[in-house]
Amino acid sequence: MGTYLSAFIEVDHGDRSPPFSDPEQIYSLTEGSFSFGWEYDVFDALAAGRSSTYAPEDREDHPEPLFAPRGMPSPQSLTVAQDFFFLIADRGRPPDRYFWPAHRCVEPHVAEEWASSQKCVRSEVLQWFNCQPEGIVWPVISEPGLYNASWLLLHEFDAALEHHGLQLATQPVEYTILRTAMSLLADKRGAERVRLVLWFS
Repeated sequence: MGTYLSAFIEVDHGDRSPPFSDPEQIYSLTEGSFSFGWEYDVFDALAAGRSSTYAPEDREDHPEPLFAPRGMPSPQSLTVAQDFFFLIADRGRPPDRYFWPAHRCVEPHVAEEWASSQKCVRSEVLQWFNCQPEGIVWPVISEPGLYNASWLLLHEFDAALEHHGLQLATQPVEYTILRTAMSLLADKRGAERVRLVLWFS
């Protein structure tokens, strides 16, 4: 069974608050994940995407990533949240359909099962549109089977690959496209306001 990488470039469009602190200003470059193959050396360099699934005795030949997985950043873009989390809501209290799709909702008792048996991560997502002025904070839980969520700034992405002796020129062109997009956005918005958010399944 293969390992899959989900990767989103997030951009903070704000300029009056610290980077990635205002959920209203954080947007994903794409409406879905970038599409990659099974470059397990890259996965391991970014966040131990493949090697963390091995038994401890089988990890000796796989160096640890330069940046250990940091978890899902909070706040994050709504696009990332909807792909990584399920919103926890009773059937009688559904979220606004323009904010969150019904097929990505789960009832509280199911969320409890996920949290206890499948190591899913709990968090919160702020609904800041189509609601009262102060917003609504919704509880969410990560989808079962997702692991090693993390995020990297552009210079960290470069350093993570270098730490594992990897060069973009030897990898599929999709990674160069991803890095180029991050670089162009960083030139426009500032290096601290562009990040790669990723996880594995």
